[in-house]
Amino acid sequence: LNGNKLSGHIPPCLASLTSLRELRLGSNKLTSSIPSSLWSLEYILEINLSSNSLNDSLPSNVQKLKVLRVLDLSRNQLSGNIPSTIGALVDLETLSLASNQFQGPIPESVGSLISLESLDLSGNNFSGKIPKSLEALSHLKQFNVSQNMLEGEIPVKGSFKN
Repeated sequence: LNGNKLSGHIPPCLASLTSLRELRLGSNKLTSSIPSSLWSLEYILEINLSSNSLNDSLPSNVQKLKVLRVLDLSRNQLSGNIPSTIGALVDLETLSLASNQFQGPIPESVGSLISLESLDLSGNNFSGKIPKSLEALSHLKQFNVSQNMLEGEIPVKGSFKN
């Protein structure tokens, strides 16, 4: 359902589709918060809610999405901190939270996302240092943290080596 003119809220009843593997509602006109019931879709592989007007924050129970491979929440109005529980998503290959209003430090637990190939946290209000734990991301191919308030040194080991 990407790229339509769907508006209103994301219906919580989508969580009753327990066999759902991919939820693609990007590039619509959806508003409000992401229903908490969506975070209970234990077998979902991809969630793409990018380019909407979603607000609220990323809940700590995101860890329930054990087999999730793609999480794209970019270009919304999401805020708050990334919960440290995100580190439990060890099958995650793509994480894009770009162009939102997230803040605070990038949690060390992001370094536990051992399958991660693409990490885009650009265009937010992240502060503090880039965690050294990210050096453990041996599959990382794309890394974008531009347009934040980060400081300190850039990691130099692992995927960050020349």
